[in-house]
Amino acid sequence: MEPHVHSAVVHLAATVDLFKLYSSEESSKESSEGSTKGSWRGNSEGSTKGSWRGNSEGSTKGSLRGNSEGSTKGSSRGNSEGSTKGSSRGNSEGMLTMKRSSRGKVCLVKGSSLEQEAKTSVMKPEGLETIFNSSERYPDFTFKWFRKMDSLRVLYLGRWEQTATRHIEVESTKSLKDIKYLKNLRLASFQGISRIEQLENYICQLSKLVILDLKACYNLERLPEDIFLLKRLIYLDVSECYMLDGMPKGIAELSNLEVLKGFVISQSDDESKCAVKNLEKLRKLSITVNKRSFKVEKLMESLRDLKKLGSLKIAWGALFPKEESKKNEMIKEQVEKEEDGRNEEANLEEGNKHDEVNAESLKSDKVVEGEKKKSPST
Repeated sequence: MEPHVHSAVVHLAATVDLFKLYSSEESSKESSEGSTKGSWRGNSEGSTKGSWRGNSEGSTKGSLRGNSEGSTKGSSRGNSEGSTKGSSRGNSEGMLTMKRSSRGKVCLVKGSSLEQEAKTSVMKPEGLETIFNSSERYPDFTFKWFRKMDSLRVLYLGRWEQTATRHIEVESTKSLKDIKYLKNLRLASFQGISRIEQLENYICQLSKLVILDLKACYNLERLPEDIFLLKRLIYLDVSECYMLDGMPKGIAELSNLEVLKGFVISQSDDESKCAVKNLEKLRKLSITVNKRSFKVEKLMESLRDLKKLGSLKIAWGALFPKEESKKNEMIKEQVEKEEDGRNEEANLEEGNKHDEVNAESLKSDKVVEGEKKKSPST
């Protein structure tokens, strides 16, 4: 499956020994009535309880769906009895609303930013462990909660679907600096969120961070220089960040990294000294090349010591606008010179032909005039 929540993120997070997304105590308390108790994993009657996995009777089918007895229909709904004992609940009109569960989980739904619970004083975010964005377009209101969420372990604000049709953006990244207060954060995803132009060094203070998902942050231009401080980082995805034109040198010090997607080789980089060549735990690596004189052979030689590397993808990025513009100007000048040369040759040739015609005309006039003088007058 492609690298989205249900495979590359949740599965990895659940299997590494460093932490568990959901405790065994929570799993044992899940009922068999199809309720959605805030953890999205499917049971035998179609409940969605933990990692978007369904069974033969309650498959999730990629969009948090249960079975016929308990379909969630893409928005964390419970079974036919309407049980939603988790992190999103229906109001009197049947619309889903954002609610905090008794287990410290919150699921953001469409319109959550407009609800009373969006206010810090109402939500009381102390003790929250999981925030998951199901369908909220503007999730940045949660940034105001950061100072009070030192227990938060999972922050998934980005897009989780395999489709890019749902737009997510932040109006301001000013409060994002408060992410440094999330000292117990293990998973952070901003996938597909627009208007995040850079991540400052404050995110590097999250010493327990294991998964950082920045895929398709189209405005992202720079990663923090102190990224080497994220010593426990296992998964880093910066693929489809088309404005990103280089990587910080600190990448070379992320010794626990197993998955790296979207690594950029810029024009100034030497592929024979690739920064990831000493990351011995790497299993998956994808590279975007923004360099004209790139030599694949040199890169492969550089990566030869990565014995655990099982997947390597290399893609070529777009040409640099300035460089391409300069090249186009040079081509245009050359074409103009060639055209000028051809025009001069054509003009010279036409002039020579004109002179020849005039000479022939003058010669024939002289012949006619000579013949007139020789002939007797009548």
